[in-house]
Amino acid sequence: MRKKYNTPHRSRVVKTRLSEDEYADFTARLAPYGISQSEFLRQAIRRATIRPVVHVSSVNDELLSAVGKLTAEYG
Repeated sequence: MRKKYNTPHRSRVVKTRLSEDEYADFTARLAPYGISQSEFLRQAIRRATIRPVVHVSSVNDELLSAVGKLTAEYG
């Protein structure tokens, strides 16, 4: 028999794999709060600040330099 969960407004399941180091970090961060792993992740998601990863290449440097000059010249 399948286990029933009391989460009527939640219908999506997210699974992920962690390395031993990642899991140790996860459980260490989780421990002080006394909440479930799921609740910890929900709270982390709601309060998350996502910072984009910017890959800089020589083309980007040239483009940024040109934009910087135009901005300086024309405001």
